[in-house]
Amino acid sequence: MAYPENTVLDMKRTTKRALTAAILAAVFGVMFLLKRQVQTPGSEEPRIIGEEASYGASEEGQEETESASESAKSEPVLVVYVSGAVKDPGVYELTPGSRVRDALLLAGGFTGKAEENLVNLAETVTDGEMIFFPERGAQGGPEAVLSDGRVSLNSATLEDLMTLPGIGEAKASAILEYREAHGSFQEIGELLQVSGIGESLFERLKDKVKL
Repeated sequence: MAYPENTVLDMKRTTKRALTAAILAAVFGVMFLLKRQVQTPGSEEPRIIGEEASYGASEEGQEETESASESAKSEPVLVVYVSGAVKDPGVYELTPGSRVRDALLLAGGFTGKAEENLVNLAETVTDGEMIFFPERGAQGGPEAVLSDGRVSLNSATLEDLMTLPGIGEAKASAILEYREAHGSFQEIGELLQVSGIGESLFERLKDKVKL
């Protein structure tokens, strides 16, 4: 059966358009599939930025806490024995550079019987030291001779002072008279103002006494 020429041309155009549309549809379909694969890869799980930041901050805080704890454990300490007219005498730990006042606070402060002016509260403490706070009217005693062998100028008796090198009864009495006249010693160098104690004797005494 023969078709008119115009009809044949129309059929060819229709077929060509259908083929072109099919090709374009296939191309767009492939592009769509490729785009989905790029956006949602099956091998990766979604990552939540907020959770990662929170986890990182938590780990960092934990590390800082552990570091601070290790630092506190490794920090050196001074161990001192506080006795005498304090509320809670005993052995206490202090950090290097601490003063006698810090030891007094740890021991609860003075009792009502304490002679508060006989001890230099600003003095730096040393490891293993015994810090003695005398009572009012006390005449010294064993506590006046410290655990490291030094003698306390502010609480020693005549006999305690006579244990020092070069100090006999006369010089020991002179030290007590100076203490009675001027109050407690504020520095070891005041020994040079005591009658009978010169530079040579002071050099022998300065490392064997304490305020």
